[in-house]
Amino acid sequence: MARAFVVAAAALAALLAMSCYATHEYREMRETPARPDPAPDPLPVRVAMVAGELHLGPAAADVLYDLRVRLCRDHFALRLSRGVPGAEAIEVGIRRRPGKAPDVPVEEEKNSVELGLGAAVAADIRLDLAAGRHRASLGGLRIAGLRVSAGSGDLEIDFASPVRQSPAAMLIEAGTGPVRVTGLGNASPGRLTVHGGGGGLDLDLTGAWGQDAAIEIDVPLADVVVRFPPGLALAIRADGREPADLGLPGFTHQPDGLWLSPGFPGTSRRIDLRLQPGIGRLEALPAAAPPPAASSLLAPRRSDITPTL
Repeated sequence: MARAFVVAAAALAALLAMSCYATHEYREMRETPARPDPAPDPLPVRVAMVAGELHLGPAAADVLYDLRVRLCRDHFALRLSRGVPGAEAIEVGIRRRPGKAPDVPVEEEKNSVELGLGAAVAADIRLDLAAGRHRASLGGLRIAGLRVSAGSGDLEIDFASPVRQSPAAMLIEAGTGPVRVTGLGNASPGRLTVHGGGGGLDLDLTGAWGQDAAIEIDVPLADVVVRFPPGLALAIRADGREPADLGLPGFTHQPDGLWLSPGFPGTSRRIDLRLQPGIGRLEALPAAAPPPAASSLLAPRRSDITPTL
């Protein structure tokens, strides 16, 4: 009887801990400043979140930005900076309060930042994101620059429509969570660099490429899936990777080590992708193809190590 009581009490305590965020005091705020004339060019945009959800995209009205924040006042504090007249900026930070450890895992906290950017403003965006689910829908915006540092959360960046200004370069520093980029051609950066990461990278190259581009992927531990549309000339260099770790159906292997996509040079832009050495698997598939089966990503790979028992 006593043991059953202890087990029941432990289960009740666990249930209360998981739902305690519902009893916390949450703060909500919103601000929508008008777009100044002339508008800042570029507008520095900084978002740093230790926990919560980020939704970044175009504002519904012709404003400088539209910001909505919700956070747990018991355990987190808000930092907000707007710059000064003539040098406007937006900086949003959600951090832990000193000495205030959350009662639930940080990924279960209900903090959120919704930031809409004015389509007429060129945004220089930097995102530092930890736990939580984060989505940036950047189609239709003017992107002066984009740099993202991700942690354990899920990160999705999509360009559903062409941007009004393409960045010269984009940088993604991946963490342990999965990273997905969709419609990269609609952003048409001159260069994309992806570093680090162990949670997997899904890179979709569809969209209206306006220029040739270079992509460097340096993710030694993660599996990588690249999806490319018909007509795009994709050249992949994967020096230092085991042949068994390359899933490149229809590609031709050149004497200089390049792998060329089917129909190369195609009828569209050329994308040069360099994959740095690592132990993860690379799959390059037509954009309409389904994602590779988990079994293919876990297929046995050649090893020079002889096990001893």
